[in-house]
Amino acid sequence: MKFLYRVAAVSLFLLSVMAAANATPVDTLISTCRKDSPTAFSQCIRKHAERAHTEVKDTEKAVRASIAASAQDRKSLPFQKSAFEASVEAFRKYRQHECTFAASLAANASATEDLQYACYAELDANRSEQLRAWISRAGQ
Repeated sequence: MKFLYRVAAVSLFLLSVMAAANATPVDTLISTCRKDSPTAFSQCIRKHAERAHTEVKDTEKAVRASIAASAQDRKSLPFQKSAFEASVEAFRKYRQHECTFAASLAANASATEDLQYACYAELDANRSEQLRAWISRAGQ
């Protein structure tokens, strides 16, 4: 019987390690806020989401400046600008729909908003990273 308990304990440990290794950025943010701010969990999630949203807005401004500065052919500038603005709008719609869907998967109503804001934080951080990479490539 002791052997079975040890096998079960080891199995649970390995599963927890595997789950941690497969954690998504949303899971990581939720874990961080639970650990760092257990009494202010929702505020922690929202603070991260606000920071990520500010960062994506600032990065979008940097892309606009990069487009204006690096346009080799001034005739293509309007096309580049409109293509970027269309991508900004498409991202905002995608972000809203994706995070609404993610929130709908919450186990209870109180977690719905927290999941939605954690999703916003993740998607905005990813978008900022993609845009910074674009700026880097455009500058080469």
